[in-house]
Amino acid sequence: MTTKWQLISRGKASWCASGLDDGNSCSSSGGELHDYLQGAEDGTVVYDAQGADYDAFAELVVSGPMLDLRLGPDEIDRFSIKGKETLESMMPGLGGGFKTLAHMALVDGQKMFSSFDMVGLNVFLGMVREVPGIKVGKVVDHKVVWE
Repeated sequence: MTTKWQLISRGKASWCASGLDDGNSCSSSGGELHDYLQGAEDGTVVYDAQGADYDAFAELVVSGPMLDLRLGPDEIDRFSIKGKETLESMMPGLGGGFKTLAHMALVDGQKMFSSFDMVGLNVFLGMVREVPGIKVGKVVDHKVVWE
C-alpha cells in the first residue's frame, strides 16, 4: 500500500502532509503544494494558514490537541489520568518548551483540550475552521477547491 494523504496543510512556514501508510501515521514536510496534490486523492482535505491570524493559529498549534489519523474522524483520545501521573513524575527532569507544554497539559483545566490530547480529522478541522483567516478546501482532480 502507498501513503494515502488525508490532510495537506501549510502553517506559517511550508507545506506538509499527513496520512496513513499501511495503517500507520506518516507525514512529510517541505516542498510545494503541487507536489502533494499530484499524489492526493479526490476529497483530501487542505488547509492554508499563511493568511491566518497568527495568535489564534499559534494557540491552536501550541495548546490545542494533536491530529491522529488512526482515530475515527470524530473520535477524541484524551490524555489519560495515568498519563498525567507519569507526566507529573517527569516534570522535574523536563526543561524549556517541554516543561511548558507539560505544565499546560496538567494545569489548564478550563480548556476543552490539552496539547497532549489526540483528535480525529473532523474534530481537528472544526478547530482549524475557527482560526480567522484560515482557508480550507478539498482536492478535486489534483487541484484545491477552496470553501
